[in-house]
Amino acid sequence: FEEWLHVVAEGKASPPIAPVESQPSVKPKVDVPAEPELVESIYRKKNFVFLAVFSGLIGFFLLFTQINHKPSQAEIQQWINNGNAYYSGHGVSQDYNEAVRWYRKAADQGIAYAQYALGVSYAKGQGIPQSYIEAIRWFRKAADQGDARSQCDLGISYASGFGVPQNDVEAVNWYRKAADQGDAFAQFNLGN
Repeated sequence: FEEWLHVVAEGKASPPIAPVESQPSVKPKVDVPAEPELVESIYRKKNFVFLAVFSGLIGFFLLFTQINHKPSQAEIQQWINNGNAYYSGHGVSQDYNEAVRWYRKAADQGIAYAQYALGVSYAKGQGIPQSYIEAIRWFRKAADQGDARSQCDLGISYASGFGVPQNDVEAVNWYRKAADQGDAFAQFNLGN
């Protein structure tokens, strides 16, 4: 070693290169085929997860479209027709519960006739527990849209005190609104 230092000091040789320690040999990774049952099991699990996620997305989409679905006028008219059929028993067995179900669908869409019909069902207790307060609520919704029958029924309610405090002034107000639209019963009640 001293000899080598001496030679290096004179500039005649370069320092010896230390031997490169050899890296442990890395064997290439070889995929060994798994058992066919294991491969099929993994494949099924992946498909199940995919189908579960896909089904969830479809369900969400359907729920979203139902929530945001605005029914057509034809659909709403069919709901009213169904309600009328079940209420009267024309073409089907009379079923007030079913009539209320159809009227409510249309009433929830803001249809004055259905709101009126639902109010009548509440007032009479047909297909739903009788509640004059609920009847008034539905009559008022329809009356505020100009439905003369509901306006007349609100007049009757105020005149008699059903579901509201008895108030002749308010009764006349509602009768007049209905009478101005040609409601004969409201006109008759105004004359009395």
